[in-house]
Amino acid sequence: MDLKNILVPLTYGDIRGRSVLDVSSTIALACKAHMDGLFVSQYMPQFSSVGNMSGSAALAVLEDAKREAEEASDAALEEFKLYVASRDLPFQDPEIGVEQASAGWLSVNGNGIFEISKWGCIADMIVVERPNSGHEPDGSAIAEAALTRTRKPVLVVPVSFGADEIKDKIEDWKVLVCWNRSAHAASAASNALPILKRAKKVELLNILTDAKEGPSASDFANYLGRHGVRASVKEVEPSARAVGPAILEEAHTQSADLIVMGAYSYSRLRALIMGGVTRHVLDSAEIPVMMTR
Repeated sequence: MDLKNILVPLTYGDIRGRSVLDVSSTIALACKAHMDGLFVSQYMPQFSSVGNMSGSAALAVLEDAKREAEEASDAALEEFKLYVASRDLPFQDPEIGVEQASAGWLSVNGNGIFEISKWGCIADMIVVERPNSGHEPDGSAIAEAALTRTRKPVLVVPVSFGADEIKDKIEDWKVLVCWNRSAHAASAASNALPILKRAKKVELLNILTDAKEGPSASDFANYLGRHGVRASVKEVEPSARAVGPAILEEAHTQSADLIVMGAYSYSRLRALIMGGVTRHVLDSAEIPVMMTR
């Protein structure tokens, strides 16, 4: 799969200083992809605030809310343009072809979860901030919607992941791919192939839990090799550690820049984000985590 369309929800907060943009633009430049910033405004006030007003008063409230939303969107757009210019990403240039990275802007009014689900369906990757990071009030819901409603790979970036920690070229990245013999893990790695092919180092980590039957880590390393990815294999016993801490410890040991993993053993929508290994890694990882359901 080529990675040609990246969606970055930027509904709340300032555009400046957002690690999601630094990571997204690095990938866009490497893969010659198009990166869209998605700004969702919801200017309809609560019904209770206008229900007892006269028609003209209610209309005035709605107009004020609409104007404030448009001003917020315009301000965010200007910041976004300045950012992509600093990264040498052409902005919405119709002359830009598929062989050059570019950037665009989507500004819509509506429900944030619905809009992310809708626009995410035509993205190859969705990049969001870590749930409950502070920038996004609905962070958990946004990440969950991206992962479960679109079935597209989602890259979750810790808000604390600073610009000085992001290597400017994927060719310098070290990637840890988690393997547990599942279809979710295979799908996650397959979706990450555009990144894995360019990475400096790829390690396939197999935590020996005997939880599943399926292809071995060596079998999957051979699969990756046929796609041009040379991956080393490491198999470890979790011993007294749970699987989540074992993954994070190995990522730290290898100075990994990215973790790629499927949703470990969870099929219910809430459990994908909120349960077990998945939740521990998302909540505790200090580096971006790419996941696929």
